Formats: sequence, structure tokens, C-alpha cells
Amino acid sequence: MVIKGRKIKFSAVAKIAYLPFILISVIYVKNVLDEDSFKVGEKEPEKKVVKVKEAKVKLLVETADGRKKYSAKLTDGDSVQDLLFDLRDNADFYYEVDMYTYGTALVSVFGQSPINGSKWAVFLDDKDITKDISQTKLLDKAVYTIRQVPS
Repeated sequence: MVIKGRKIKFSAVAKIAYLPFILISVIYVKNVLDEDSFKVGEKEPEKKVVKVKEAKVKLLVETADGRKKYSAKLTDGDSVQDLLFDLRDNADFYYEVDMYTYGTALVSVFGQSPINGSKWAVFLDDKDITKDISQTKLLDKAVYTIRQVPS
């Protein structure tokens, strides 16, 4: 490049142009960061109000030795599994379960394993809910039954 009869290298011109470019860029970025041109607000999530009600439930256990009847007062937010835990802790009810990723299986009730070809099952109105006892919520005045059924 030739300016007024002098030969100037391109790198010298680039260096001279680079300094004002950097200065202008810094000033621009600083001004943009200082401006509050928009408001940032967080929307409060809606709160779900869940009313917890008392659930009075009964559990009938049918074994080879006979029937046993249990009563408990829990909440409608508790599960059938919570009922079984509560009866294990506060009554003379004893059972063992195996928990799998797909659900739950009763292994023994009062130390009795099921006879060959059968399994222990938990019922609500003749519907087998054994696999889902950890997700099934208690219903007020419901009667749950544990008995052996053919597998």
C-alpha cells in the first residue's frame, strides 16, 4: 500500500485499525451490559392444595389357620404398602415381600410360604393389587384381603 508516496506494509495498517476496533468493541459491550432494557421476573408456580383425609381401613388375612381381621387409621395419601408397614409395626401382623422394578410380591404371611402352585395376593374388592401396593392409595372404609390364589 502506498500513502503519499510512502510504502506502508499491510500489517502496520492492520495494527493501527485493530486498536480503534477493540476500543469501540469494549465500549459497546460495556454499554450493552449496563443497560436494563428488560425485566426478568420469575412466575410463581401454582400451589396445589391437597386435602388429606383420614382413611379407616380393614385388612382381612386368610391363612390355613383361619381368618384374622385388622383395622387401621391412616390417611388417603398413604398406600396399601404403608398400611402393611403400619400393621407390622403396631399389630401382630407379620409378612415378607420381595420388591421388583415391576412391582411387589408377597413371599410369606405369618411365616407361611404359599403352597405349591399358588401365591399370596392382596385384593381390593376381588381385584388383585399385589404388584401395585406401593402406588395404590388407601380408600376410606375399604376392606383389603390377603389370601392365597393359584399362580
